[in-house]
This record gives sequence, structure tokens and C-alpha cells, in this order.
Amino acid sequence: MKEYADSSFIVSLYANDANHPRAAAYASTWTAAPMLPLTPFGRFELQNTLRRVLVPFQAASIIRNIQADERAGVFQSRPLESYLWMLRADELSRQYVWGTKTRALDVLHVAAALVHGCVVFLTFDANQRAFAKSVGMQTPL
Repeated sequence: MKEYADSSFIVSLYANDANHPRAAAYASTWTAAPMLPLTPFGRFELQNTLRRVLVPFQAASIIRNIQADERAGVFQSRPLESYLWMLRADELSRQYVWGTKTRALDVLHVAAALVHGCVVFLTFDANQRAFAKSVGMQTPL
């Protein structure tokens, strides 16, 4: 199964926050490097989140750990063809957003996951998880 992790999952995997035990427990089920797609959009949001919630030395340390895990195959740097991504996001918005009040960034994350062929969406964001589930993705957390 191809998985996509949003910034809430990735931050919790590396930072000692309330969701860290669940993120670590899920990661312990991987029997091989999962090669989670890390797009320029995902990398930007991740780094912005780290800068927003941590002090600089903590954020820098986590970024170094993520870079090491990228070399080990936990993450795979993936391009994001903006035209296809936006078409998919618009399609999802037209089909699923009515009445859900789903934020545009949540739609963009789910669209990125789908463009990369992912079927599992890893997030601790309840709204994003509900949206991913509504479009047919598996949301194990």
C-alpha cells in the first residue's frame, strides 16, 4: 500500500508531542522503507510547521533527521506537476467539499496524495482525515 503523510504525522513522528506515541507505533509496522512522497509543497508546509511550533535548534535537528531518513528511503523527494495537481484538487473540491467546509490546504494535500497514487493517508488532523476518508482513502490513525 502506498502511503502519504501530511505534516501533522511527520512532525509527530520526530517531535515529542501528544501524537508521537501513535506515530511511532504506526511507523514500527513498516517492514521496509515506505518511501513516503515528499513534494515541494509538503516539504514547505512541514518546514513552516516546524518553524511555527518549535524553537530554531529543535526544528533544525528534526530537519536533519528527516534528511537522513530521506537518504534511507523513509521519504522520497517527488516532483508535483502543478497542472495535474490543481486539476485533481479542483475535481475533489467540486465533488466532495459541498457541506464539509474542508480547507483548501486539506484538499491540496489529498490531491497530492492521489496524484502520486497513494491509497493510505497518514494525518492527525481530524478534518483532513475526514476529507481523505470521504474520497475513498484509508486513514488508519
